[in-house]
Amino acid sequence: MKYYLLVSLFISQLCMASDLYFRGSSEGLNCSSKQFDKVLIEQFSDNRPIVFFVHGRGKHPEKGLGYIPEFEDRYKIKVMMFDWPSWINQISRPEDAAVKAGVKLSLCITKFSSFKNKYPEIFDNKKTFFVIHSMGNVVLKSFVENNYVTRNIENIFHSIILNAPDVPAFRHSRWIDKLFQISKNVYITNNVEDLVLIGSKVVDYKDRKIFRGNRLGASKNNFLLFGKSISKKAKYLDFSLITYGEHEYFLESSSPLVPKIYDSIFEGLEDFKLDYRIKGPNKNIYTFKLDILN
Repeated sequence: MKYYLLVSLFISQLCMASDLYFRGSSEGLNCSSKQFDKVLIEQFSDNRPIVFFVHGRGKHPEKGLGYIPEFEDRYKIKVMMFDWPSWINQISRPEDAAVKAGVKLSLCITKFSSFKNKYPEIFDNKKTFFVIHSMGNVVLKSFVENNYVTRNIENIFHSIILNAPDVPAFRHSRWIDKLFQISKNVYITNNVEDLVLIGSKVVDYKDRKIFRGNRLGASKNNFLLFGKSISKKAKYLDFSLITYGEHEYFLESSSPLVPKIYDSIFEGLEDFKLDYRIKGPNKNIYTFKLDILN
């Protein structure tokens, strides 16, 4: 009997765990909460673009709550952060937890879509964006492959940014292309020298997952990325020549060009200077150089 009560309590707490966090609030919001609409109305009271953000690996939500102010102030956006169990220890990847979190992400996106349909006046002068960082893309991939429901969530985001995605590049177009049902623009950032993603491959070797190949966010010169697996619709933004070993370059980068690129996306622009493409058959792959601003 005691065992049953403990299990029931655990399941109850799991179901009521906070899913969304906002700047200045450590309590969070459950996507099944009756207060969902009320909280979002209060949070979206100005005309800043809204960013539905999925964080990566780390001690969250504390880590994300620490940098949300910087994220918002830098790009003049309003961030709504989706939280998932993203930490085990320094040398482990919480991949199982990320895959399971796809169910919760599906629920939250569906609720957010319903909210948009219910209160169109809130979104008259603002665009919504979907930004997924690092291992958060494992959550996204799980959502797309296992929990994807197109009804009522079509075209709810102006653009989607897969930032430094810590997922295998192999056959990624199979699930990436499904994202175009919820947004007309999908951007994938890439840095071949990304130290965090290089470290993820090392963890793969530790866990004997030696055939997973390069990460999508660090796959320059990888035939899996630039060959048949590439999405013909997505735009690949190659930061390898300007970000060096950086990973969270959307927050802080050694290059002044990187925030300008994010600025252009959050302003609703749908293209970049075409003179700076990688020369080759894949015209949706862009490279950026340090002299681009001169």
